[in-house]
Amino acid sequence: MDPSGAEEEEVDEILANSGNDRPKMNARVQASVLTKNAETQFGNAFIRGGQLLGPSVSSYQRTDEDPLIIILGEFGRWQFLITLLLFFFNLPCVFQLMVSEFEGAFLGDFWCKRPDNLKNVSVEKWKEISGVHKTTEESGYDPCHLKNLNYHSLDPENPKTWMIIGPDISCDNWEYGHTKESIVSEWQLPCEKISPTSLAESMFAIGGCIGSIMTGYYVDRIGRRKLLLISQGVQAMVSFMTAITPWYSVYLILRMIQGFVTTGNIFANVILCQEITGRNWMGLVGASYMYSYPLGYIIVAVLAQHFEKWRHLHYAVTFLSITLLATWWVMPESPRWLWVQKDIHNLIHLLEDASHINGHQTLSHDVVHNIKTKGPMLVPDKILRVHLKDLYATPVMKKLSKTTPFLFFCTYFAYYGIVLRLNGMYTVDVYRTVLFTGIVEFTATSVCLGLSGRSWINTTTVIFFSSMSAGVLCLFINALPGMSDGIPYCLVFARFFMSMTNANLLTCVTELYPTKMRALGAGWANMYMNLGLLCTANAAKLVKVREGMPVFLMGLSGMVAGLLVLFLPPALWYGIPDIVEQMETPYVIIGR
Repeated sequence: MDPSGAEEEEVDEILANSGNDRPKMNARVQASVLTKNAETQFGNAFIRGGQLLGPSVSSYQRTDEDPLIIILGEFGRWQFLITLLLFFFNLPCVFQLMVSEFEGAFLGDFWCKRPDNLKNVSVEKWKEISGVHKTTEESGYDPCHLKNLNYHSLDPENPKTWMIIGPDISCDNWEYGHTKESIVSEWQLPCEKISPTSLAESMFAIGGCIGSIMTGYYVDRIGRRKLLLISQGVQAMVSFMTAITPWYSVYLILRMIQGFVTTGNIFANVILCQEITGRNWMGLVGASYMYSYPLGYIIVAVLAQHFEKWRHLHYAVTFLSITLLATWWVMPESPRWLWVQKDIHNLIHLLEDASHINGHQTLSHDVVHNIKTKGPMLVPDKILRVHLKDLYATPVMKKLSKTTPFLFFCTYFAYYGIVLRLNGMYTVDVYRTVLFTGIVEFTATSVCLGLSGRSWINTTTVIFFSSMSAGVLCLFINALPGMSDGIPYCLVFARFFMSMTNANLLTCVTELYPTKMRALGAGWANMYMNLGLLCTANAAKLVKVREGMPVFLMGLSGMVAGLLVLFLPPALWYGIPDIVEQMETPYVIIGR
């Protein structure tokens, strides 16, 4: 039996027996029900926080009027300026995501270092004397080993002194045929079993995994603005320490810390963008914000070509982080987060400033009254506190929190797998590779922007078709001959479709989580994104098991991601939820 129906029948029965005293009895019964069910389940339209959540109470009528949107408008000058500022705040995050690609790259030839007594010997002659040639399928000069000769008494002009005295030996120092200095050349790492670039990116991903839940929790706990500015400051400090460290091991640790900090920065950016706009503009603003990624890729590639030393490149990306800290006094807090926190004083000041910039009238007494008496103001404080257990607090939240880990893992296993496959097989210049990445991401984001706000298609549908298309293309690649000319074209289009998914997925998921724990939900999903990245690097080794196995898994993951997005609960028709219980009662608008 429906509990809410039982309550209404009980009230009707009492009122029917009240006779002429019906008005007094009505008031008494309402007070009794409100007290009796003060902490009853919200999702079943009972009483919570002293208010009846149902159609019989006028303050919970079905309407699309959101007091915050009525004051701010869907999108205006204020929202545009804040979105633009957040766009620039995200650029240092993109720089940190990509900078290790260039810091670990070294172009040109390298060889085992010549002894001091053979410094004047030409490189070609030195390779002829000391060079070891691989006998495996990767034939050619082996720069990681040299012949075991008596180099102290060796005469380059007398082949009789080139006698081998033992097995080949490993090199511990190298010389390079290029002028750019990277972490590889500075710390002598060209023959490491694990690529320094891959290891740095893995450490960054591990930091992102650890930071996803923790920073997500604190974004919801202390506010978007505070954590954004704290993480921006720490990001700049860690970036500067990375640029001056003399040890490779410390560099890796700092990259892990940078991944931890950057995660919180990204969450605060994305969520603040969502919470300052109306429902009809969220998709457009989210897609526009994603332009910071292709722009960041291109800027880093241009800077890396300009600087000869990796430390100078790191100083450059650090400088922007420090510069943005000067705008801390301009960055506002999320009005919706302030409302959920019941910080009415700061909320009213923020709304007055935003209304003035948007050209709206000064807040009236009625508007202020609505803010103070509706929405989260009607909900007990303990319900508004963020807890990890809220991820599985209600049936809809369970469905959402069980789906997003698999969705993000499969999506980014396919996304990063396609990126690595394309970069590793069909490009040799890291600068051109990243420039190409920026162009593909820019095109995909532009298509997403064009589709945003269309009545005939929603974000979920875009993600479904783009993920499925990328998956089908990867499976098609697996069916092609090994050296087919069609493979690189299929990979480019697969990359394009997965970039469309990447541009939409985070904003799509974060709008489903309520304001009180939106960053925590994003962190929960993002943790599995980083796990997908870590697994992608190791999946490449499966080529030893079967040639097409990695590409097959990418295609399968893309198609699974496309299907999983259909299992996400639908977005609320009137906007984004503020508390968990709204997810269970989509027809109820708190206090509106």
